[in-house]
Amino acid sequence: MVRCSAAPTAPESAAAAAALKRVTIRKPLGLVFEQAKEGGPIFVAEVTAGGNADKSGAVAVGDILSRCSAVVLKAGKEGRYENEGYGERPYDNWETIEYDCEGKEFKTVMTALKSNNERWGKMDVTLVLRSPTAPPAAAAAQ
Repeated sequence: MVRCSAAPTAPESAAAAAALKRVTIRKPLGLVFEQAKEGGPIFVAEVTAGGNADKSGAVAVGDILSRCSAVVLKAGKEGRYENEGYGERPYDNWETIEYDCEGKEFKTVMTALKSNNERWGKMDVTLVLRSPTAPPAAAAAQ
């Protein structure tokens, strides 16, 4: 399952909004991310032929990862775990957020991507990509 959209999620300049593309890709993604230098942009280094990213038609080598979906715990059920026993799930209040990947460490962004876990019912990942020639969304919005 692949869904694509070019609509921005936050107020941004027209140039930045036009340069961003949103794509939701079923896991496994079928692409490789790299970061040339720490704090630099994280970009698509490889798209696996026939993979889910390739099938979307929206991901190209060189595209820069601007934002991605990530799953975080909103709140736990503190105390309930001890009362119910070990068969209960003390944490099931998960929320999907949009994580800003611009200027972040590679391992932090990969952790955000991996948080879209099947255990939480997440079978796909949403990526917001921009062309390597487009300005970062934060810089273009100023």
